[in-house]
Amino acid sequence: MHIHRTRSSILLRESYREGSAVKKRTLQNITHWSDERIAALEAVLKEDVHGRKFSTIADVELGTGKDFGALFAFASLSKYVQLSDALGESRSGRLALMMAVLRPIKPVPKLGTVAMAQNQAVTELLGISTFDEDDLYGALDWLEKNQASIEDSLFRSRGGQCQTLFLYDVTSSYLEGQQNELAKYGYNRDKKAGKKQIVIGLLKDEHGLPVSVQVYKGNTLDHKTVSDQIKKLKERFGVKRVVMIGDRGMLKQAQITELGAHEWNYITALTKPQVESLLEQGVIQLDLFDEKICQVEQEGRRLILRRNPRRAEESGANRESRLEKFRALVKEANDKLSHGLRADAQKSFQKVSAAVERYNLAKFVRLRLENRFIEITFDEEKIQSARRLDGCYALVTDLDQKDCSAETVHDRYKDLAQVESAFRLLKSSLDVRPMWHRRADRTRGHVFVAMLSLLLLEEFQRRIQNLNTTTEVAIEALNNIQLSELRLGSDVVAKLPSKLRPDQSAILNALKLRLPSLVKLVA
Repeated sequence: MHIHRTRSSILLRESYREGSAVKKRTLQNITHWSDERIAALEAVLKEDVHGRKFSTIADVELGTGKDFGALFAFASLSKYVQLSDALGESRSGRLALMMAVLRPIKPVPKLGTVAMAQNQAVTELLGISTFDEDDLYGALDWLEKNQASIEDSLFRSRGGQCQTLFLYDVTSSYLEGQQNELAKYGYNRDKKAGKKQIVIGLLKDEHGLPVSVQVYKGNTLDHKTVSDQIKKLKERFGVKRVVMIGDRGMLKQAQITELGAHEWNYITALTKPQVESLLEQGVIQLDLFDEKICQVEQEGRRLILRRNPRRAEESGANRESRLEKFRALVKEANDKLSHGLRADAQKSFQKVSAAVERYNLAKFVRLRLENRFIEITFDEEKIQSARRLDGCYALVTDLDQKDCSAETVHDRYKDLAQVESAFRLLKSSLDVRPMWHRRADRTRGHVFVAMLSLLLLEEFQRRIQNLNTTTEVAIEALNNIQLSELRLGSDVVAKLPSKLRPDQSAILNALKLRLPSLVKLVA
């Protein structure tokens, strides 16, 4: 290690070996140091300070610095997806960026973010110095107020106005406490009985990138959120042509009609009762459902039919398991009623009746209580009909055949799985739940931060998908790349490892990132 002087700058450089080649790299630009400080460091490197001899640079105090690698990766990706540009250079924008890039590393509450940031190189990489929990809440408020303009900027940066296909779905997220302004009881996808919730709608583009997120009251029905997305695409994003892709609970007739009013198109799926109705009317036949895609024209729309053998097997096994569990429950209830005179027959009957709904067997089972005995009648015809439809599904679209083949319609509908995957990431890796905020604006800001983090995390996953590792392991490996601090009295020089572990190098290569040779250490 030595000091290199040029006409315009003074650099701290080191030599290192890469194979048989000896190379040099710059560790720190110390031009701004005083002459005395530079002379002191130079004396250490020349092994001559007050008559003391230093045999190696190891004699200079070496300390562990901040975590660098994972933050560097997500901060770099934020530039690639143009998130840092969309958030801007204001203090609130930089704090918002910090929350977005820290969350994929470790999702923590706002107070935890303050503590976590102390061990991350946020000053060196993001230019953020001191802040507290109130600053983060202020940044959250700023994000909520500027959400539309930030989403618009991101959408324009990737040429979104020229896109046509958009994926949309909703989920719910439970809340702790009862005071959130958006909290309502509704269909709880988290299976948290007794918890109020919010509903989150996520719009993605044809490349699977998040476009917009919107938070609704917890009792909002799925299809009631679609109008907002149509209005957003037309008025805010300025999209000329749209094909909205949503599941069977999302795009009902009212939403299809609204899309038609804009001369826009849709792709969705039919419900099982709708499929059964078409079979009864003779519009479609059961033998049209095959592993190979089949198409039927009906009243200005196209029906795309298919049978998935694996799904058929799973559905059949699931139904038989439910029927078996129900038979066992009824047998247990009847045994108690026959051997225990104190057993309440009416309560036992109510318990079994509740199980019919719990196991989703109302179509197949009839119950009757007769002389302290619960009789079951199975509708074998309906059970057989259900077996015939196992694995069968029908998609529906108003797209013309020349614009979109049946295979393409099928594949684009399957892309909805990307939204479902995004919801899993939001709820697990990014820990959007449980939520403790009370104010509606803070709740929306919290979810928006999670969406921005989702944008970064999905880009991270795309880049490392061919590596033999998991997202969590990869992030942890990068987070173990730390700055080292070379101390000489009150002077500190930041240094990155000269050699990385093989897995760390592989991850950075997959991300197409290279660690900087120089890190400016800011006190």
